[in-house]
Order: sequence, then C-alpha cells, then structure tokens
Amino acid sequence: VDEIEQVCEALAAGARFIRPVGLQEVPDEGFSAIYEFRHVLYREAVYRSLSEMNRVRLHRRIGERLKVLHALDRLEGAAEIAMHLQRAGQHEDAVRHLVMAAQNAARRFAYRGAIGILQDALELLKKVDPVRRAETECLILEQTGDIHYWLGDMSDSERAYRTQAALAAAAADRNAEIRALGRLLLPLGFIDPDRGVALAERAAALSTDIDAPSSSALAVMQAAAYRCVYDRWEEREWQRWTAAFELVQRSGQAHLPPYLESLHCYLLLVRGAHRDVLRRIEIQAPSATHQTPTPVLHLFTMSVKTVALMRAGRFGELLQLLRAEQELAARNGTDPWLCVLREAWLRTLLLDYEGACRLCERAVSGGTAYPTNQLRAIESVACGYRALDREQYLEAHECFARVCDLQATPKFFLHWLWRMNARAGLSETWLRAGDIEQARRHADDFLEAATSAADPHMHARAWDLQARIGVAEHDATAARNAIQKALAILGDHDVPTVAWQVHATAARVLGRGKAAGAAALSHRAHAVSCITELANTFAPDEPLRALFLSAAPVRQIVDSQQDAAPMPVA
Repeated sequence: VDEIEQVCEALAAGARFIRPVGLQEVPDEGFSAIYEFRHVLYREAVYRSLSEMNRVRLHRRIGERLKVLHALDRLEGAAEIAMHLQRAGQHEDAVRHLVMAAQNAARRFAYRGAIGILQDALELLKKVDPVRRAETECLILEQTGDIHYWLGDMSDSERAYRTQAALAAAAADRNAEIRALGRLLLPLGFIDPDRGVALAERAAALSTDIDAPSSSALAVMQAAAYRCVYDRWEEREWQRWTAAFELVQRSGQAHLPPYLESLHCYLLLVRGAHRDVLRRIEIQAPSATHQTPTPVLHLFTMSVKTVALMRAGRFGELLQLLRAEQELAARNGTDPWLCVLREAWLRTLLLDYEGACRLCERAVSGGTAYPTNQLRAIESVACGYRALDREQYLEAHECFARVCDLQATPKFFLHWLWRMNARAGLSETWLRAGDIEQARRHADDFLEAATSAADPHMHARAWDLQARIGVAEHDATAARNAIQKALAILGDHDVPTVAWQVHATAARVLGRGKAAGAAALSHRAHAVSCITELANTFAPDEPLRALFLSAAPVRQIVDSQQDAAPMPVA
C-alpha cells in the first residue's frame, strides 16, 4: 500500500492523470489517501487496456478493499462495492450490498431510487444458486413492499408482500411465511380489510405449528388487534390480545415488533389511554431501542403519535408535527397522505368543516396513490356538519347516511369510529330539523354503537346527545340522568376534545331552577376553560385557533359565560 501511495503521490504532484481528493480513515490502519482520475477519458483508456480477466481480478480486489475502507459505515459505500462485486462475478455478495445501498437511499428519502436498486438486486439474484437465494429474495421483496407502503402505493406494496409470502410458503419456511403475511396486512388494511382479517387468522393458525410460544402469541395478538381496528371493536378480541401480550412479556421479550407495537398503541388509544401511548412512543423511539429508522417504522410512529396528540387535545403540537412532515415530503417528492388524513381529522375536531372538506377534495382530485375510502368518509362527515351549519338538512342527511352505508363507504382503518360520528350526525340533523322522534331513534343507535366499543370519547358524546334529546323531549329526568353519565365519564377519563361540549350541555340541563344556578355557572366556566386550554395549544396568530374560537357553538358558550359574569364593583 505504501508503495502504491508513493506512485500516486508522484503522479498527482506532476498533475499527470490523477489528483488527490482527501483522506479516508481505515479501521485499524490509520488514514489512506484518495485519488481520482483528472478526466473520465483517462479512466476509460486504462480500463479498456486491461484484459477481461484482469478486470475481473481488479474488481474483486477493489471490492474487497472497499469493504475494509467502509467498515465504519457499511451503508455509505455499498453501491460502489456492489458494482465491483457484480463485475467480479460475486453475485451473491453484490446483491447483499445492493440491499444495503437501497437502505442508504431510503435513509436519504430517495425512495424511488431505492426501489430501482432493489429491482436490480432481484434481477441479479437470478444468477445465484436457487437454494441460497430464497431468504435474500424475501428480504428484498419486504423492503420493496415497505417503501411502496410509505409512498402510499398500496397495490404495489400488496404485490410485493404477496410474492414474499408465496415464496416463503413454497420454501416451507413457516416463520418467514408468517412474517410475510404480517407485512401483507399493512396494504390490505387499505385495499381489502376483510381479506386482511382472514389472513391474520391464517397466520395465527400457522403459528400453532411452530415450537415457539412467544411467536405464536405474537401472531394471535396481530389477528386480534387487526380485527379490532379494521373490522369492529370486540371486547373478546381485546381479552385475546391481552392474554397473548402477557405471554410474550413472560417470555422475556423486551419490545414488540414495530407493527404490533403500533397496533398495541391504537388499542390503548381506543380505550382512552393516550397518555400511556405518548410515554410508550418516547420509550420505543429508535434512538432508545437502537433500531435502524426505516420508512415504515417512521410511518408507524408518526401515525400513532398524531392520533395520540389529537386525543390528548395537544392540537398545536400536532399541527407543528404535521407541517414539518409535509415540508419533508415536499422536499423528497413524496405524497404526504398521512398528514392530509390527520389534518382533516383535526379540522373536524376544531369545527372547521369547510377546511376539512377542501383538504379532502384537493387530495382526492390530486390523484393521490393512497386509497381514498378514509378520505371520502372524513369528507362526508365534514360536509354533513357543514350542511347542518347552513341548515341544509337533506344534504346533511345524505352525507351522514353515506358513511353509515358499508356498500357506499367500504371499511378502512377505524372505520367504525367514523360511522359512529355519522350516526351522531344523523341524530343532530333530525334534532335541528325539529323531528324529535327521528332524532331519538338515531341517538339510540349511536348510543348502542358507542357503548359496544371501549372509546370513552364516544361514550361521552353519546350520553351528551342523549341529554340534549331529553331536553328536546321535555324529559328533565332523562336529560339529567344522561348528562350525569357523561360527566362521570369525564371524571374517569381524560377526554379534552369532548369535555367542553359535555360541560356546555350540563350547564343547560342542570341550570334549571334557583338552586341549580351555581351548578350551571360552574359547568359553563368549565366549558370555557376547556375551550381556552385547547385554543392555547396553538400559537396566538395561528389561523386554526381563530377558526375554532369563532365557530358558532364555541362562540355561543364563551359569550354566554361573559354575559353571566358578575358586574365588577367600582
């Protein structure tokens, strides 16, 4: 090496052919000088003067040497190493380095480039002994599916994972097949949730043949959670999850796989445990667990965190996170589909129905690769409430009824929560239209649906609506009983996004009679306090803050509190 560097140094000093471009640290060797040809023609002339055998030998030696040079950062030089190994005929090793090069491209957010590299790796893998290539082929297909999923290309993602599962099944590798089926569930949640439920159960059944209780328990957890978020909430599935989770914990496994951790967080969120979820996110962060950040891992974390912040009423923090992610997507030329979904959801909670409708319409008409079932459902709910505000009751009814119809609005992630929103909207529509009988019928449907699930937010909303129906029916006893149940939920759970509405209804229901005046004032003050706390999570000049505070239901509560305040004493 020293002799070669002396020759190169002399050539560079004479400005002949090559020039120095710096130093590189070599593990256990110190530093090595780096040179490059002064012009590509010099390189080509030298390369063409070599015999084919010499080229192969040099590529092999250079590839092996570069492995040493890049030992400190395996990903950084992977593409160059792969090129030399491929030209040296070392195809299997070249494929491994192409996979690393794809990981490096994905780390730089060059996702389309990463897919191209993985496709090259699959093509080169055909030159490897079939007996040895199955495991690597499954890994390449999984990474390809992951990147397509991150980009929102659910059909391409599903195709890659499905091929991975078929390959593992053909190799009679049960562990690999179960892993592949778990990945296949990701895009199927958007494309065909019912098929996803069936495949999740199939993976759980396959796992019973594996002599690894914790692996079998993980497959059972996956099936139970998938059914809860993509089909319907069932308490028995939660119990099934819990039993399997306890088995995994007893086995000593410190962390759940990323997808199962994501599902676990969603189940906790449905049960109102957003504080626990936010703590888990901090503990499970890649930096804390030494996991390599991947597009899908980032997506899982982002997806869970945004819902947790929303449920916690930390709207301003959520908005900042969404905007940062949208800026990142714009720089990398990717579709910020998750950000669009979450912002639309946020705007419905802030009563900015017009903004939510525009956002969804723009995303759908913009040709997003992301399946639009969820977008269209959020849009329909938002448009229904917008029509209600305009007293367009027929249009509102059509919007809400469309979301309740499984044929018109196929299943999607947590679809049953949005169908509950739509049932509540139907009752609101008839209540404002003055048809109390129809309002009662839909309110009862909403209550039945809400209490069949574990979500305290929906429980509180359902009892709040029951109380308002009771007022409309002039049934003071029913109204009081219902609002007391809603207030009890507020006492047991932290539900800031609906607390202000419950306290506002309580002020109305409990504020009848002289003795109840103090209670009404107290609940009205609580409602204003909840509204203020939500609004103050935004920056003072944030337009969404102003939109929320100017919404008619919010303004009515704030104004009534100001009117009820005692006159100052001079």
